[in-house]
Amino acid sequence: MQPANETLLVGAARSKEVTTKWLTLKQKEWSKWRQFEATKDISAEELSALRQRLGAKFQIVSTRWVLTCKSDGTRPGRPRRGLR
Repeated sequence: MQPANETLLVGAARSKEVTTKWLTLKQKEWSKWRQFEATKDISAEELSALRQRLGAKFQIVSTRWVLTCKSDGTRPGRPRRGLR
């Protein structure tokens, strides 16, 4: 149940609220991925070489942000990067 003094935004206003609340948290989470070398930047040439070397085994896996709020509703949770 929402506190009586809380305003819930809808439509375009809601998407702006989510963006401003989560942007810093997403940046912090992404910096942790980079810190632990969970990702690697590759050039177009490296990508092409991987495709040739691996053939049918080669697959790019996309990810997306999963945003959750704490159960008490007072603060955002931690954004997570998940495989699609």
